[in-house]
Amino acid sequence: MGKHRGGHAAESRVVADEPAPAASHKATAAGVPVAWSAAELAELREGGAVGAAFTAAVAAVLVRTMHPTVAGGDSGELMGAACELGVAHPPGYPLFTMLSWLGTQVIPVGTPGYRLNCVSVLFAVLAAYFHFSAVLRWHLGMVRAGVTPGAGGGEQWRGSAWVALIASGTLVFCPLLWQYSTHAEVFAMNNMFVAILLYLGVRYVQERQVVWARLGALFIGLGLTNQHTLLLYALPLVAWMLHLGRAQLLNPREFGILAALGLLGLTPYLYLFWAATHAPLGSWGDTSTLSGICALSVRACLPWPHAGRAAQTVPASHCPATAPHTPAVCVPALAACDATTHK
Repeated sequence: MGKHRGGHAAESRVVADEPAPAASHKATAAGVPVAWSAAELAELREGGAVGAAFTAAVAAVLVRTMHPTVAGGDSGELMGAACELGVAHPPGYPLFTMLSWLGTQVIPVGTPGYRLNCVSVLFAVLAAYFHFSAVLRWHLGMVRAGVTPGAGGGEQWRGSAWVALIASGTLVFCPLLWQYSTHAEVFAMNNMFVAILLYLGVRYVQERQVVWARLGALFIGLGLTNQHTLLLYALPLVAWMLHLGRAQLLNPREFGILAALGLLGLTPYLYLFWAATHAPLGSWGDTSTLSGICALSVRACLPWPHAGRAAQTVPASHCPATAPHTPAVCVPALAACDATTHK
């Protein structure tokens, strides 16, 4: 009887380590996706729980260390643009402006400055979550492939959640990233988009499902309405994914879908046309025309020494008469927002 029970136990262990059903991991023309074993799926679930606790801890720390009101740098100007739905300094940051304004409407506590800082904290928390999730899956895949120590299958503990915890914790609480996550600034949103693209890239590599590539195209477009420096990350990622999934993604129909989704992500720039209709105090440039938006988006309005001839070719009507970084502009805008919010 004991031997019989032992035989069943051994059989159960073997079954637990067999790949998950193919129905949940369909092969595609781009290649064969990863088929996680039952033990690996369990580790992903446990890692998800660790990630949720980590994300909650990040949120608590960032809220506790967040600026209570207007911080230095561009924070005051960005707050003023968000409160009055204006146009921030080049390249305009339309998505940041709209989502920050939404934050002042839905966050139920605090002054406008406090609420706008909470929006940046939210972006930083989402960046932490997606970075953790990406590292968790990446490390588990590397162990499966035998690239990192711990390969061998079975019920062996792989520790992917702790690798993700160390990596993401080091990133989030890097002094520079931490600093720009605690007040209204565009950098936390950019970090969020980078983390999302990293996560989507890992999912596509492991699953070869086109939905992850399509979401990546959409989020690249959205990210470019915030920070153009996202291209430094997006271009190598796109080149790598197109090479890896060339049989699937370079199909004319699919490539057209990806391009259309990328353009769809750029649609927040249409906000700049609308913002020109009421031109609130402190708005940059004349965004009522396509040429004005182009001048804003390429930063031709900024008084940089290296702008040189490019700045001279921009009509004066496309650039602000005064730089809206001064308290004389930011404070009235925030005061107006405060009055509107507390009606």
